Amino acid sequence: MKKKKVGFVIGRFHPFHKGHEELIHYAAKRTKYLIIGVGSSDQHHTVDNPFTSKERIEMINSCLEKKLNYTVVPIPDINNYAKWVKHVEDTVKQKFDVVFTGNKVVQDLFEKAGYEVVNFKAKKSYISGAAIRDMMTKGGQWKRLVPDSVASFIEKAGGIERIKDLNSNKYKNPFPTVDIIIEYKNGIVLIERMNEPHGWAIPGGFVEYGESVETAAVREAKEETSLDVKLVKLLGVYSDPKRDVRKHTISTVYVAKAEGNALAGDDAKYLSVFTKDSLPENICFDHRKILEDYFKSKGETK
Repeated sequence: MKKKKVGFVIGRFHPFHKGHEELIHYAAKRTKYLIIGVGSSDQHHTVDNPFTSKERIEMINSCLEKKLNYTVVPIPDINNYAKWVKHVEDTVKQKFDVVFTGNKVVQDLFEKAGYEVVNFKAKKSYISGAAIRDMMTKGGQWKRLVPDSVASFIEKAGGIERIKDLNSNKYKNPFPTVDIIIEYKNGIVLIERMNEPHGWAIPGGFVEYGESVETAAVREAKEETSLDVKLVKLLGVYSDPKRDVRKHTISTVYVAKAEGNALAGDDAKYLSVFTKDSLPENICFDHRKILEDYFKSKGETK
């Protein structure tokens, strides 16, 4: 593509990793000037947002070449998709011509606002900030997934100890999550998980700080299936402490109708549409029990 004047990239960067670095270099090569938005800049010292915006900006600056023509702008949350693009524009205070992103929700919101959006796909394997933070708590090999300067910064800032503390019993409460049974093309949508635990699952994920469960359900459905959903009813709340082997979660489960073309995204490797009689064998968490409850609610039994 011909070089644009000003490009825009946004992420939360908890932490800034090699996938982010690849995206920024990709965008910088195609623009004369790049604006990097640090999302959720008002959130810090939480399990999902452990670093301050200042720390995240330092991580970014530590590994980008000085010859790159860019600026970094903190962008706080407003938890309102309808107003989010305008909020970004007002916060950045500088016009940009093209948006680079690998996030389906960001892509859709900017395209609806009339922006040119370049859908970026990393050459390397999928990297998740959540997976990196999980490695930090468990002593995994997280350093290979972040630039060396970022690894050094995190260690000097006590980032590993902070993340461990935030995930320890000292601060631990059950984590609120949502799952969405999406009725689509005479069946329901299930995703095959890219990350552990592997297997098929109902689309869903964690509720973010400051977000309602309804908003989280619509967002997670969009991120993992690319579908625009309308929540139809609440199926139930599932809170067995053993339902997720990783941590204690409480899931609010919705039934939803969907429009659009289904496409796996975020940490979904594949997706497919199933009926009651064609469910896969390897279903994660307590999702088989949830699906049984769903089919019973519709008058269908095994």
